[in-house]
Amino acid sequence: MTIRKGLALFLACICAALGSLPAQASKRDRQWTQSMAAGQIAFEAGRYAQAERLLKIALARAERFGPHDMRLPSTLNHLAQVYHEQGQYAKAEPLYKRSLALVEKSLGPMHPDVAANLNNLATLYRDEGQYEQAEVLYRKSLGIIRKAQGPDSQDVAIALNNLAELYADEGKYDAAEPLYQESLRICKKTQGPNDMSVAISLNNLGALYDNEKNYDQAVESYQRALAIKELNLGPSDPSISLTLSNLGKVYVEARQFDQAQPVLYRALTILHWPLEVPTNPVAGRALDHLATYYRDTGNTTLADFYYKKSMEVTRKTQGPRSSYLASTMRDYAVMLRQANRPAEAAKLEASAQAIEAHSQDAPPVSRARRARGKKVPARAKHPARRKVRR
Repeated sequence: MTIRKGLALFLACICAALGSLPAQASKRDRQWTQSMAAGQIAFEAGRYAQAERLLKIALARAERFGPHDMRLPSTLNHLAQVYHEQGQYAKAEPLYKRSLALVEKSLGPMHPDVAANLNNLATLYRDEGQYEQAEVLYRKSLGIIRKAQGPDSQDVAIALNNLAELYADEGKYDAAEPLYQESLRICKKTQGPNDMSVAISLNNLGALYDNEKNYDQAVESYQRALAIKELNLGPSDPSISLTLSNLGKVYVEARQFDQAQPVLYRALTILHWPLEVPTNPVAGRALDHLATYYRDTGNTTLADFYYKKSMEVTRKTQGPRSSYLASTMRDYAVMLRQANRPAEAAKLEASAQAIEAHSQDAPPVSRARRARGKKVPARAKHPARRKVRR
């Protein structure tokens, strides 16, 4: 379920509930619903300051419903996600914890909504690099879902994917692969072989193989994911650019240069670059991979051009403290040293180090992968990754 569809379903359920409420209560309930809806729309659009303001209003209204009303933990969870997405973990954690405590008390420790809250808190710990705490919560969430829904539900597939991502972040690829494979099997069984959930699982499995330098299997996984996306969305949907960018990255790393260039140019064409300034962060990644392609094929002029464009787009789409920006700076510095431009390289390396020390976007894996000196393939998110059922 996408955020937009989830929001529509959420609002439909609330509106239906409002129809059965006493007249004196309906105004208060409508006000909460309006604040929540507006806050979620702002969050989806990336307007985090507006989302925070609106969801704080919704939270103040939800507090009046009392601690046993499920609108209170729902509001807490949504506000926590706003902070989480911005890397403001210290603000997000107490909100997630309070939401979890309220749901456990009201619904019992084995309710599926408890599992969803555990997943959200686990993802926060993972993004902070607190892997042991994250693993405990992910496994507890998975156990609850399996008991409630059986071993082959779509929510089990998502929980397995999240636990696999945790192990991949830690570099525990042998532990991650069977979980990704099981998640993929469930998606095929429950949704069919050409469902978008299968494409997402294949993309994430491809990223794992890329990190292991198992390039043949990475290419196979990405190509299968690409075919499913094209079948469902058509050849020019922006989401296809993610898989194309990842596939192009693998081709560059495997030194299959003839395949790399057209794939990366196609990704950028789908995102309307250079005709428009991209708003999708995938464009910055694709430009970086294209720059590395030119660097590794000896065209330093075009490599120089595309590294600069990648940094420009990444600053715009992910902000000046993006860890991916730091990674691109380090790639660019390698080229500058090869071109006997050490002063420029040293300046970029210093900038990258400063970003890494203060990075606020902290994508899952940032700390562990930076320590291993690896550039992270872009994983795709199963839509319900942070869902809290309402």
